[in-house]
Amino acid sequence: MKRFLKYLNTHINPGDLQKWDGEQQKLDRIYIHLENLKAHFIDLRILGDATGNAEVGKLKTEVGELKKEVGKLK
Repeated sequence: MKRFLKYLNTHINPGDLQKWDGEQQKLDRIYIHLENLKAHFIDLRILGDATGNAEVGKLKTEVGELKKEVGKLK
C-alpha cells in the first residue's frame, strides 16, 4: 500500500486529480439523469397510450444525447 501511495504522489499531478474529479461529477450527473429517465420510461410503459409512445421517442432521443456526452468523456 505504501508503494502505491508513493507512486501516486510521484506520478499523478494534482491538476489531473481535479480534472478526473470534474469528469466523475459529470458522469455522476449523467448516471442520475439516466436513472430518472429509466423510471419515467417505466411509468410511460405502464400507461401504454399514444401520448406515452411519443414520450418514449423523446426519451430515446435524450438517452442518445447522453450516450454522446459519455463518449466525449472517454
